[in-house]
Amino acid sequence: YPGGGAQLKYTMAYYHLPSGQRVNDRHSAEKLGKKDWGIMPDIKIELSRDEIKKRLDTERDNDILAAANHDKNKQKLIRHNLAETLDADKQLAVGILVAKTKIIELGLK
Repeated sequence: YPGGGAQLKYTMAYYHLPSGQRVNDRHSAEKLGKKDWGIMPDIKIELSRDEIKKRLDTERDNDILAAANHDKNKQKLIRHNLAETLDADKQLAVGILVAKTKIIELGLK
């Protein structure tokens, strides 16, 4: 960055459902006295503590960035492939299955 400083880009956006309803964040919903916020899922997937931990661990492993000069021999980074990621994230796996089903149903494949 010029002069050795830093920059910050701040973007603010709102999301709307096809009905036109704005999707509120938790803070805005609580201000209005509502306990439900975001988008409620059509299919609710309950996760055990172990499943939540596995998903978070997998997500964390995949999110770690390495410096360009990272020595692969000294510290190996763990990366999970798609199958491992879907195995660890049941909610994502079901979401992808639903999306694929809708694509097939609409004849878009």
